[in-house]
Amino acid sequence: MHLVAGLSGQWSNPLAGNAVPYTRTTNERDTLAEPGDLSSATSLFTGENIYKPAQGAPVLLQVGRIVSNVDQSVIDAESGPDAITDYFFDGDTSAFAAVCAALA
Repeated sequence: MHLVAGLSGQWSNPLAGNAVPYTRTTNERDTLAEPGDLSSATSLFTGENIYKPAQGAPVLLQVGRIVSNVDQSVIDAESGPDAITDYFFDGDTSAFAAVCAALA
């Protein structure tokens, strides 16, 4: 299976009146080790997820490549900065510090 998706939006803090727009482009390619057996799938994700205020440098990046099992519970390899995985998979709460500061 091959999936290509793109979207854009923003995270906002209505109380502070601040917003951080983002763009995302994702390419996913799943390969089955055994034909018809979804549990044998390996997923390859490439693309970019960039959060950048109107002024200044990006405050959160997820760019590069991730290789995982199909439900993404195990990451076999990754390259490139990946704050999303750092936070949600590795528990690194500092990964979102810059985007939180931009929204404060």
